[in-house]
Amino acid sequence: MTVSSPLVAVRVFLALCAVVLLSLVVKVGAADADAIGPQFPISSGNHPSEGLQAGFQDEVFNEKTGQYLVVYVAATTAETDDIYGQFVDVNGNLVGGEFRISTTSADHGEYNPASVGYDSETGRYLVAWDRDETVQARVLNPDGSPVTGETPIAAKQDDIETEAIAYSPVSHEYLVAWKAFSDGRVYVQRLNQDGGQVGPDDQVVGGSPTLRVDDALDVAYNATSLEYMVVFNAEPEAGGGEEVFGQRLDLGANQIGKDDFPISEMGPPGDESTTFEAAPPSIVWNSNLNQYLVAWHGNDGVPPFATNEREVFGQLLAADGTQIGPDDFRISDVGVDGDAKSNAFRPRMAYDPFGNQYLVVWHGDEIISPLIDNEFEIYGQYLAADGAQIGNNDFRISDIQPDGNKEFSANRPQVAYNTVTCDYLVSYFSGEPNSTDDADSAVFGRRVAGSVCPDRAAPVLSALKVTPKKIASGIKLKRRKATASAAAKAAPKRAKARYTLSESANVVFTVERKVPGKKVGGKCRKLKKGEKPGARRCALWVKTGKKLEQGAVAGANVKSFSAKSFRKKGLKPGAYRLLAVATDAAGNVSGLALARFNVVQPR
Repeated sequence: MTVSSPLVAVRVFLALCAVVLLSLVVKVGAADADAIGPQFPISSGNHPSEGLQAGFQDEVFNEKTGQYLVVYVAATTAETDDIYGQFVDVNGNLVGGEFRISTTSADHGEYNPASVGYDSETGRYLVAWDRDETVQARVLNPDGSPVTGETPIAAKQDDIETEAIAYSPVSHEYLVAWKAFSDGRVYVQRLNQDGGQVGPDDQVVGGSPTLRVDDALDVAYNATSLEYMVVFNAEPEAGGGEEVFGQRLDLGANQIGKDDFPISEMGPPGDESTTFEAAPPSIVWNSNLNQYLVAWHGNDGVPPFATNEREVFGQLLAADGTQIGPDDFRISDVGVDGDAKSNAFRPRMAYDPFGNQYLVVWHGDEIISPLIDNEFEIYGQYLAADGAQIGNNDFRISDIQPDGNKEFSANRPQVAYNTVTCDYLVSYFSGEPNSTDDADSAVFGRRVAGSVCPDRAAPVLSALKVTPKKIASGIKLKRRKATASAAAKAAPKRAKARYTLSESANVVFTVERKVPGKKVGGKCRKLKKGEKPGARRCALWVKTGKKLEQGAVAGANVKSFSAKSFRKKGLKPGAYRLLAVATDAAGNVSGLALARFNVVQPR
């Protein structure tokens, strides 16, 4: 591709402007709270410390249990590894103990990172990993107990890695995607809720003889368009470095839309060399706008960047894959621009639907005192729905001490958002998980604040009472009788309903009248005209009249009413009860409160 030099100059100018804008990023709204509380260990620390101890984790939040499941590779013996899991609650507390998921141990280094998906209908999980060049999967109950055994879901292929999982509550299926390096293709397999294979075996959905796929991939489910989007790294045979590509799939995993459409374009416009490239992408779907955010790390080479300086970049996509907004916009701001030793790697993202914003996390080499070269920590950046940076710039999440020692670093973060406390869990590992010596590695986690959390607390309406207990019916008699009780003659026309509220809300009042009924089949029903209940007499409360409303405040409230407030002609004499329900501004509804009173007819 050839691009005129004026366009090159424009891109350089825009890049320089971006640097100035990054220096102006300030705290905005609630998104500046950053990390919540200290980091905490997730893996048990009980694994043998020779070689890989614990690392390469993935995580998902379960809305049905209100817990995260973090899965990771960890040592079972001094020579072997397995896939393990640990539940974490929304406050960062471990729930139960670490448990083993895989049934077959493998030598150190044979397991690639595990992935976990969540069935939003049943609350079950699907955990997938690769071993012996096949993709293995196991379905777990919400409590982590196994539903299935460890089951191969792919034919044996050379150098399988990087599984990604999405779930559709419409098709009631998981979609598992992976890459086979030898073939340079992206494969997928559909699984039902019980882990059984559905549809064609090992469908090819990405890559070609002229576009070879390499490294990690990711997949997202679109609940509005009812389709999936797979993103992956690939290198065009025609030249140029690796870039990020995408492919839309329908619920049957059939390719739809443009085939293997390009998303990233690293390097100066028109430069087709292999010097500039994008690395493993991540994708997340925006449920409010029905669009995607894709992020990756790459070396762009356009000033102020050095040729081999890597930062995190992003691209917004419409549901059909069309690019939205700025092209390959910058997300991270690691170290000093122009220093090729300062780099950001492997971004992962989560979407906050209540604040309509994103959290992007990565591991980076800041080299800003007290940190030194090759000392990695986890950093984060909030993005608005349009990709604009908000909140603190590149705030630090991990706290692997001591600073100034590259042997104590954090790597490969994952992140998930929870809809209970409306914040994030960022997990990462520290140590040397690929080491063959006695180096240790452990999985850690830290909570990071979300933007806003919707009000889910129902108002409490209490202490409802009616005074006085008797009021006049308001019905005028055609002929006044000579005798009447003193109480009836003295009955006031109005009463007051008094109650307290825990918060401001709209309160709706209705009344029910007690009428005689007859038990039939164990239930009380109204008497038919002229019917006698006999020994099966019972009582029914029947709604009558219209409703009343009051905008009430937190604390004590009073609502005055008469018999004619509910019925224009008045209420018939009898026993009644007043019912009250409060609804707050967020739509939360209180429990039902009631108080009894009587209506009498003065003679």
